Amino acid sequence: MGERGGVNDVRDEVRLEGAPNFRGLGGMTTLDGRRVRPGTLFRSEGPAHFSERDVLTLRTLGISTVCDLRSDAERCAHPNHWCGSAALLNIDIAIDVRVVGNQAWDLMRADPTPAGGRAAMAYNYRAMGRSMTGAFRQLTDHLLQPRKVPVLIHCTGGKDRTGVMVALLLHALGVAPDQIEADYVLSSKYTGGVRFAAGLRKMFDDLGIVDPPAELLNLIVGVEAPYLKLAMDEILGGDSLDRFFKERIGLDEFRRAALQDIFLSTT
Repeated sequence: MGERGGVNDVRDEVRLEGAPNFRGLGGMTTLDGRRVRPGTLFRSEGPAHFSERDVLTLRTLGISTVCDLRSDAERCAHPNHWCGSAALLNIDIAIDVRVVGNQAWDLMRADPTPAGGRAAMAYNYRAMGRSMTGAFRQLTDHLLQPRKVPVLIHCTGGKDRTGVMVALLLHALGVAPDQIEADYVLSSKYTGGVRFAAGLRKMFDDLGIVDPPAELLNLIVGVEAPYLKLAMDEILGGDSLDRFFKERIGLDEFRRAALQDIFLSTT
């Protein structure tokens, strides 16, 4: 168990060779002293590079729900054929710089610099925030049904759409905000490899952004804490988290307690 950014790294010790941004969130602590139960909540990039060994590893986890936040086009390109009898909960959140047609590309075409990249990411995260309320309600309604956990939440890169959705779920569970942010930014460590950058460079080329600077590539491949805040501000619209969960998600004290009971333990 390591220490990162002042927050204990107590993630489930499961690794996938073809999906470095996969991780379990067991062990994260709540403000009232409980912990996320190991083996109940996982997050990941998409299945495009899962190896045969990865599939075998995933099947040992007993995953009951795969929540896929990709667009239909992304799912068709790399479907979730690996997950057997697990329920597939497809929630289309197509706000991502990797999704062709996203207006963020126009911002980077006009200014292919780190400043333009940050403007594009800010655009994406605000737009994502506007898409998240219904999506999160759909996820929590599903998880409150019997035998829907363990759950794996993923998109394509496992960092933006997944990062915001997982942050919302962790807030609903009462996980400490500093740990939520630490987990979110942890994706930058695992999305910084050659494969991620090469895939993004091809997309830049396809869209006429020739030879983007390394600083821009690194920025788009990773995440930064202010992006999550932008999305959360857009989601909440000035409400408190408690009011948001109760009035807009339908998590009154009883349903929220039931959700917490599914994922949390006192030891």
